[in-house]
Amino acid sequence: MAGSNGRTASCGRSDGPAGRTPGAGTERRRDVSTRRAYAVAVAAVLLVVAVCVGVSTASGDPLPDPIGPCLGSDCPDTWGPPGPGSVIGHDAAVNVFVGHDFSVTGGAAELEGRLVVLGDADVDRSIAGGYNIGVVGAGSLVAPPVGEDHAIIGGSLTVGSGTHVEIGGGDPAEWGNLAYGTTLSGTVNLSGPGTTRQDPAAVEPYTGIPDALGEISRCAASNPTTGTVSAEFGTTVFQGDGSSAVQVFTVDGSLPGDGGVDFRGIPDGATVIVNIVGATADLGVNYLNLAAEDGLRLLWNVPDATATSIYGYAALPGSILVANPAGTTRIALPSTNGRVLIAGNLEHGYSEGSGGGEMHNYPFLGDIPCATTSTTTTSTTTTVTPTTTTSPTPTTVTPTTTTTSPTPTTVTPTTTTTSPTPTTVTPTTTTVAPTTSSSTTSSTSTTGAVIVPTGGSSSGGGATEATGGSSGGSSGGLAFTGARIGGPALLVLLLVGGGLVLVRLGRGGLHS
Repeated sequence: MAGSNGRTASCGRSDGPAGRTPGAGTERRRDVSTRRAYAVAVAAVLLVVAVCVGVSTASGDPLPDPIGPCLGSDCPDTWGPPGPGSVIGHDAAVNVFVGHDFSVTGGAAELEGRLVVLGDADVDRSIAGGYNIGVVGAGSLVAPPVGEDHAIIGGSLTVGSGTHVEIGGGDPAEWGNLAYGTTLSGTVNLSGPGTTRQDPAAVEPYTGIPDALGEISRCAASNPTTGTVSAEFGTTVFQGDGSSAVQVFTVDGSLPGDGGVDFRGIPDGATVIVNIVGATADLGVNYLNLAAEDGLRLLWNVPDATATSIYGYAALPGSILVANPAGTTRIALPSTNGRVLIAGNLEHGYSEGSGGGEMHNYPFLGDIPCATTSTTTTSTTTTVTPTTTTSPTPTTVTPTTTTTSPTPTTVTPTTTTTSPTPTTVTPTTTTVAPTTSSSTTSSTSTTGAVIVPTGGSSSGGGATEATGGSSGGSSGGLAFTGARIGGPALLVLLLVGGGLVLVRLGRGGLHS
């Protein structure tokens, strides 16, 4: 584990500096110093364990590959506003992902970047003309890599009469391919040596994305809000707190304004998450005061809605995540400028004769924290001597684990003699000063999660949670409390046992 100074802390015991052989007059001082050295060694081991096992309360991560940052060796250093021109870079990530079916209607015109559809795709524009995929006439001007699949359709691709699909933008130098799973009907134009092929396996690397979107969306929605949302003269104002690295806002169903959006109090470089909650989500935007580079860290998150409408007269910056696989999302905007990640169905349409709706290729570069509960196992500094158990008859004995108070304590060895009848001693976990525990399994409430091992009897053991409530559990195992601390708990026991061995060896060395 790296410390604040960047160095690595070792979990092992380090040798001290070599000293001169003490004389007879220093024997007592050597005895005291050795005892203290072993106590410090055990304390150091337990302290490192306590630090290593702790889990932070929140973690921030970008969207995972291949649906977040730009991928590949030809990503641009900067991302400017959309505009016309030639290709300036290449992005191997997925810009538009659809977990079910994808349809193109109205005057929708372009989809920049890589498209992946797990279901069927239907392109049936209401006006004559083509629908460009991969390379477009105006946008970020970052296209999929040359010679790779620009569009991957898991099911069928149907292109209506009077329109066509264009792969590669008509530029032979920026050619790409189209893969489909079942059938292809209609006209597909390809630049240069581009090809179409039937390849049902092409979508297999992407089949886990819908589940990932659900987890990411729920994670983003779990965070407490850091700012307020209000309507001010028809404009929806997102007022940030001016300091948080991740600004979180929650909207119930639809924006309170009439189409304008204004972000205030957002620190430079901050991630902005707008959670739109409810069974339906309505995002109508006619104008918005956000710079292009700020859109790279803006996420419009819709975790639950079955019907989502995103529309208006504005070019919408930021990535869109709609997580319900049973939902349908309709996008009718002049353009989107970010990842479009839809777990369900997507309809891309715009009004007839409007000049076309476009989806432009921009990555998401922000962090998405997840508000999870921390479970920390803390060990105290203790010098413990072994407990010897003597029995005249065959006895199964399990070590007694004792967690002492923070004050260093020396426990005097005790001898426990069991009854002549064969007995199974059940482990006892307590949070008290060191005492000799009885053979009855018990537990006490404490902060965090406490797991009490069950013995071989048929009575319940289970686990005691931080609330103090207990739940019955089957015998012979560790009950799961919801916090994954079984591995760290075992590590603590092993290291404590190692510390006891060090103490025993040290005592043996003193008397030899």
